[in-house]
Amino acid sequence: MVKINAYYFFILLGLFSCQNEQVAEPEIESMRGEIASDIVDESTDIEDINDDHEWSVYQGRIGTYEQQVVIEIGIVENEVTGRYFYARHQNFLSLEGTFDSLTKEFNLIETYRGKTTGQIRCIIDDKDNLDGTWSKSEESEPEPFKATKLSSGDDDKDRLNVEFLKYDNRHEVQIYSGVSNESNREFVVDELMISKIDARHFSFHYSIIGGNGHTGSIDGIGSMSTADSAEFVAPQSGCILGFVFEGDSLSVIEKEDCSYYRGMRAHFTNKLGKIEKGLAF
Repeated sequence: MVKINAYYFFILLGLFSCQNEQVAEPEIESMRGEIASDIVDESTDIEDINDDHEWSVYQGRIGTYEQQVVIEIGIVENEVTGRYFYARHQNFLSLEGTFDSLTKEFNLIETYRGKTTGQIRCIIDDKDNLDGTWSKSEESEPEPFKATKLSSGDDDKDRLNVEFLKYDNRHEVQIYSGVSNESNREFVVDELMISKIDARHFSFHYSIIGGNGHTGSIDGIGSMSTADSAEFVAPQSGCILGFVFEGDSLSVIEKEDCSYYRGMRAHFTNKLGKIEKGLAF
């Protein structure tokens, strides 16, 4: 009888310890193989920043590959607080630093989740544009940085409230072997990142895949022309894209030739569906 009681005692003890054990939540992979929690926006809490800041919004390009960025900078006396995001990645990076009112020079440290990831040194020129460099560290080679001030036309809004949206189009393409007339059909995904900056402007990054593996990529600032339509005019190539927002879908029309940004068998004219950021692919 004693042995039986001891047996049940250890069973109950095991059940009790299992109930108190913390069970780890499963990790969900995002569309790009990241963990969903890793791509949640952990930007600076702008609401907690002193209202005395004088805010400005710029759009520009960073680095050798001229990646599209949108930057918000707030100045109070000579102290600077800000943040920015890449059109392609849609995650805010924080900026802290100083502004010299005599030389019109910014010296900013860039951080992401508390870790220093780069620095920006630039000046404001006579046209109120930013011109300078970005570098990963003091020892790394500086890369070009240029930005122009983005006027929203909204005097009551002096801080960004960006809405990040993502659209895609999943389709089949033919891949030719090059040896014979035979071809294989493969599933590919076109992706369009839309970041609504204000009622008039949005930043975008659009990547496509066409037949025989031809690809294309374009980014920039789109301007709303009506409540549900917009246009992007490339500053140099003559390319013009039209955008039509239709509920949970978005149509893109290549109004003027954009072959400078794509391969022969890839096309920007497309209809894409809205998807949620962070969900499994």
